[in-house]
Amino acid sequence: SSLSVPYALGGTLTEQQRLITQAHSLESRARSMLERITIKSGSRAVDMGCGPIAIMIFFVSVGSEEALLAEMLSLLKPGGTIALQEFDSASYVCYPTHPSWNTLLNVWNDSFHATGGNEFVGRALGHLLRKAGAENVQMKVHVEVAQIGEYRRTHLLSLLESMQDLVVASGRITKTELKEHMAALSEHLADPGTTLVDKLTVQVWGQKPN
Repeated sequence: SSLSVPYALGGTLTEQQRLITQAHSLESRARSMLERITIKSGSRAVDMGCGPIAIMIFFVSVGSEEALLAEMLSLLKPGGTIALQEFDSASYVCYPTHPSWNTLLNVWNDSFHATGGNEFVGRALGHLLRKAGAENVQMKVHVEVAQIGEYRRTHLLSLLESMQDLVVASGRITKTELKEHMAALSEHLADPGTTLVDKLTVQVWGQKPN
């Protein structure tokens, strides 16, 4: 690839394990999108994503959306299909709210955006794909309530675990404060009376013009 962008969350074993778990949690949604796309027998595919077996989760972590889309489209033959799946935090809420949820979500968003990441890129993918020249662009959005025992329930805690060194180094929170807030939020999320509405999973697909 002519485009090289560092992965915001790093390459630690903790992050690799988190990505594997995340990929499994998203597999059914990705499969539903692929079933909507007409792919001819014998077609070849290029899989671009972050981490081991990750499924098309890319733009939220590395930024440079327009350049990435241009490179992805350049790999397609005329008439070929491009399919994207990304997050958007528009729906991400915890109820009843909790001081540690508010603190940790703000710390995460500030730290992640400082690395060039974008928690809200999902909503822009349709526009960006059309702007890049794709045709017949379609879009599907999924959102669910994350249940106790599911990975998505403690997704924020997993992200902070992977990125704790960077978060603490930013000066936004001390290591002791981070641990205390994570413990308090973990207890809150374990309460069956707590509702966690997950991030949007945004799916977009289209074709390269003939």
